[in-house]
Amino acid sequence: SACDLAVFAPQEIEGAPRAIIFGQLCERAVIASGPQGATDMVLPGTGTIVSPAHDPRMLAACIESYRCDPARRAREGRAGRALAQARYDRTDVVEEWLARLSALEG
Repeated sequence: SACDLAVFAPQEIEGAPRAIIFGQLCERAVIASGPQGATDMVLPGTGTIVSPAHDPRMLAACIESYRCDPARRAREGRAGRALAQARYDRTDVVEEWLARLSALEG
């Protein structure tokens, strides 16, 4: 395919990066360079791998390991999509925020 992998190289302050979520929803294995904003999204075997920040050789090696293993890309891409769908389902997110707002009113 035109895009077999999603690579996320964040700035120092990123928050919850949508690029990771979009990559997962597109059923692509995601490599996040450094943990900034990705630590809650990076789970082993769920389509994301974190390489050390600011280490281009490690990032290149990680990309190469995925390039050489299409089965792994597919497996982790599917797992990442399932995780993103479970975590970021619109109905669940809205219900969570409504519950938080209700607690503030309480």
